[in-house]
Amino acid sequence: MPYLAKFVMSQESVEQSTWLTDLELMHHYTSSTYMTLPRPEELHQLWQVEVPKVAMSHIYLLHQVLSISAHHLASSNPNRPEHSICASQHQNEAIKGLRTALKSITEETCVEVFIASTLLSIGAFAGFSTQKIQQQPRIDDLLDVFVLLRGMKDILERFQATLHNSIIGAFFMKSHIIKPTPVLIHTLAQLQEMTTPDDMDDEIAMLCRDSLTATVAWFQNSISITRRPEARIGMTWCLCVSPEFLDLIRRRHSFALCVVAYYCVILDHAGKSTWYMRGWGAAILQDIANEVEPEWAEVVQWCLTAVQTNSTLEAAHP
Repeated sequence: MPYLAKFVMSQESVEQSTWLTDLELMHHYTSSTYMTLPRPEELHQLWQVEVPKVAMSHIYLLHQVLSISAHHLASSNPNRPEHSICASQHQNEAIKGLRTALKSITEETCVEVFIASTLLSIGAFAGFSTQKIQQQPRIDDLLDVFVLLRGMKDILERFQATLHNSIIGAFFMKSHIIKPTPVLIHTLAQLQEMTTPDDMDDEIAMLCRDSLTATVAWFQNSISITRRPEARIGMTWCLCVSPEFLDLIRRRHSFALCVVAYYCVILDHAGKSTWYMRGWGAAILQDIANEVEPEWAEVVQWCLTAVQTNSTLEAAHP
């Protein structure tokens, strides 16, 4: 589980969390934070009641719940650095326990491991969303989160039946559908028009086309099964593409970066209403703009304009 090391945060020279602080964090989680987690309209019982109940029997999960609560407080109180410090302390402890749990995961323990992994993924996004502008995420930071999310997928595939029939079964049920937003419709249309250049290496071209097809299908599927497709795409898009395509991104292949750029438009939109994704899309998109070859600049410019236009509309109609 070396990928977990990426999310162990540096320790600050401050006093460790006290029991009173932890009580305050749990109160904040059960009164406020739970309503900001995925699909709160349908999963409020799971997030507010069931998750804390399970956490009381598994200390690493309890640490991760408290970390998410502290991250949420940090996002609402940027001038209170102690919340971010507290979040990192609890997340570090959660990762220690999760590493041990992953070594011997069984049908009896997969539920708490999956919950902890889900919350850790949110915490990985939140760690940058609550930091100052000079600490904005980069492409490699996003890829690190993708590795973590794909680890969750492995757990889900191994214990799918058990998880679907457990207390978190509602997590996997189809959601109520609403009309997709214009930004999602337009971004999907741009993806559908994207093609690989004729002079691209045949093997890489096939890999890119397969990943592009999978991306379009993932966007369409997200629209058809959930009322918040942007948030779902933001959290799960990396699951639909191959490890080889993610490697192209890490190597800064321009076509792969452009697919990520379109994803970043959706990630940015999701961040408007999802605190732990806030700031990611625009920051990664700017990083991509500095990396792509000149012939792909028009694609990235479309994405930059889409993000800026969406931000302008949000400011005009909050």
